[in-house]
Amino acid sequence: MRGIPDVAFVDLSYGTGTLAHVEMSWLAPSKLRRTVIVGSEKMVVYDDTSSEPIRVFDSGVDYQDPESFGQYQLSYRTGDILSPRLETTEPLSTQLSDFIESVRGGKSLTENRRVARDVVRLIEAAETSLEERGAPTMLAFATA
Repeated sequence: MRGIPDVAFVDLSYGTGTLAHVEMSWLAPSKLRRTVIVGSEKMVVYDDTSSEPIRVFDSGVDYQDPESFGQYQLSYRTGDILSPRLETTEPLSTQLSDFIESVRGGKSLTENRRVARDVVRLIEAAETSLEERGAPTMLAFATA
């Protein structure tokens, strides 16, 4: 549609050094909802459209800091893949159940409000960046 972006690529950098890359497309013929988390020891892939939604890969690279270029070498490690069993529930159902339990138990919903606010701020920042042809947008989030 004219005036509506077909695809967006959002790069997030956090003060801790964590990086996230998000790809979104309302026009793509296949709808992927996959999250990949890469750590120094393992990698986790979450795909809620898969029969095995979570897979933990024990793979990576062992790197030793060389003293010279001749000593430079990487050791690739390929281990097991673990697929833990998860109960499947609809996310909206889970959110509603949490809300009802909070109201009945008199529990504060402060954390839920903070997460919701942060999501809206991220969306607004992505839209601002898009309007400015991809210019970075800085956000500060409360840690508590």
